[in-house]
Amino acid sequence: MAYGLVVNGKELAAVNSPSLLANDKEPWADGNRQKIYTPPDYVPGNPVFIVGQTGYIFGSATNPPFYGGVTGWRTDGNRIIVNFTQQNNQAFFTEFSIYQVQTPQSVSGSYGIMIQNSVDWMSINSSQRLGFVAWKGIVTINGQWTLPTVQNDNTKIVYVRCDDPGVSVYHSVEYNELTVSRDNGSGEPFRTTASVQVVIMNSGYYPPTPSGYGMVIKNAAGNNTFTSDCEPLLWDGRSVNVGRNPDDLVETGIPRPMIPLAVNAFMRGNSEMSGGYYNYYSCGYRFNGSAVQFWRADSGAKIQTKWNVSTRWYSSQMPLMVINADHYF
Repeated sequence: MAYGLVVNGKELAAVNSPSLLANDKEPWADGNRQKIYTPPDYVPGNPVFIVGQTGYIFGSATNPPFYGGVTGWRTDGNRIIVNFTQQNNQAFFTEFSIYQVQTPQSVSGSYGIMIQNSVDWMSINSSQRLGFVAWKGIVTINGQWTLPTVQNDNTKIVYVRCDDPGVSVYHSVEYNELTVSRDNGSGEPFRTTASVQVVIMNSGYYPPTPSGYGMVIKNAAGNNTFTSDCEPLLWDGRSVNVGRNPDDLVETGIPRPMIPLAVNAFMRGNSEMSGGYYNYYSCGYRFNGSAVQFWRADSGAKIQTKWNVSTRWYSSQMPLMVINADHYF
């Protein structure tokens, strides 16, 4: 580039744009344990992530615990193929969202604005492929906290981090809230108070022109695709597969990682009750420095059973996007 303004995402990982592709609730899986999605705004090759109530813990006093729901996904051209635990069956109690992330280009432009390691904002011709930070803050949560309503609220992605390694953070999609819990001395979770960093991103709109001074990038149709008033997603393409065991501290390589929460694991409590029964809990996530782990939470589904209690946990090991808290706080 000879002259002009440089937009360089290198120092900040990369400048990206997340966007919602589909919301789904209790979908049916086919005979291959799959459901195929073909969202019209999906760009083949873009990274895809699924978050929300992706799974559920089933069982009862007379039935052993088991996980039902999403186990993973892959892309094939313009198709997103989501895998489930059961075939020809409905994924009861699930409610999740599928997102794509616009990938950065290396360099764009000869004169004017050079966009380096960033989305080429001028090439985006659909508001459905744009996403920005709608809300962020550090919240002291006393047990549970209702998430704020944002523009296009059904598109929001909720990233969290808690610096207390003993706190499990859980996102309840049904109740639009975060809950925080920690284990008591008997190895059972209870609600607690904790400070949580929260970043909410949304999508599906052209950002407004800044009032007063600021920077605007437009596409060929004259729509704003980027403005200095709207903070973008800063992401280097990193994701993490949650461990097979709850004691697995999965390293992210980022000193202070944040992740969007999914419900994809369950874990038994440690206390044996009368009759040989145990509590089984849905899991949130704990953060220990640069590592994350799933851990039982006092929220979501819970069952009591005495059957097959040697099965103390399950994790679908789905990948989760990882972003850097230091880019936002």
